[in-house]
Amino acid sequence: MIPNKIRVWTASKGYVDIEEVNIGDKVISLNTKRNCTEYDTVSNIQTDYVHKGTIGFKKADLHFTLTPDHPLMIINPFTKEIIRKPIDDMFMRGTGKHARVVGNRLFEPYKRGQDTELIQWTARMAATASRQVSPPLYYDEIWNCLKDITGEEAQIWLQTFFHWNILKYRPFCMKTVLLQNKWVKEMVYHTAPRAGLGTYWGSLRNKSYHHKFIQALSITKSSDVVVGSKLQWRADRHEGIVYNISTQNGSFLARYLGGTFLLACNYT
Repeated sequence: MIPNKIRVWTASKGYVDIEEVNIGDKVISLNTKRNCTEYDTVSNIQTDYVHKGTIGFKKADLHFTLTPDHPLMIINPFTKEIIRKPIDDMFMRGTGKHARVVGNRLFEPYKRGQDTELIQWTARMAATASRQVSPPLYYDEIWNCLKDITGEEAQIWLQTFFHWNILKYRPFCMKTVLLQNKWVKEMVYHTAPRAGLGTYWGSLRNKSYHHKFIQALSITKSSDVVVGSKLQWRADRHEGIVYNISTQNGSFLARYLGGTFLLACNYT
């Protein structure tokens, strides 16, 4: 089961708190046969009240807690076989190089339906507004381009966005930009998972600002995360409602504390 702090991506409303998800909402889930993410539909929602401990990961693009019986999607990097294993069976244990948490995947369909110049133009408009406090110019036109953007188009958009922005170094991340515009941040949150990338939002200490912490956004590689020494575990205690939703593929795209990731759930 999942605490109510998790946010779920839906096609019609973007990221919403898990308590706001309804049966029939379209989400993004992992198709294990094709090894990509695709649209899926919520068919059932299960709730319960608990007062118990939760455990999870603490990493740039993986930052969540779950009830101990909740499964993780684990992939063998050599055979590509994906299994589901309760997080309690892996907590604080070294599982070796043959167990990795499944990361984000490219979104399907791959077919491109928009002009490349339009995609690049919207990315440049978003980049120029990254450090403003007001919406970027042509805000509606940008979202019309991003609304149904495919995996290949998302890669073009992000490449242009980060090329035109102010890059900063951050360990374990591909690229980091200074970003304080909440409207642009939501655009990157929406686009990056479709390109198979995780996102992380947080503070960055910068010498140019007299060592003050400024807001920055990073994208991380889509490779699967090794379970064990490369992950930090975290534990918490939750009192309240917990949720579990059902999809056809048994997973959904979620966000918590600035990171985006795929979470296992019930099968339809």
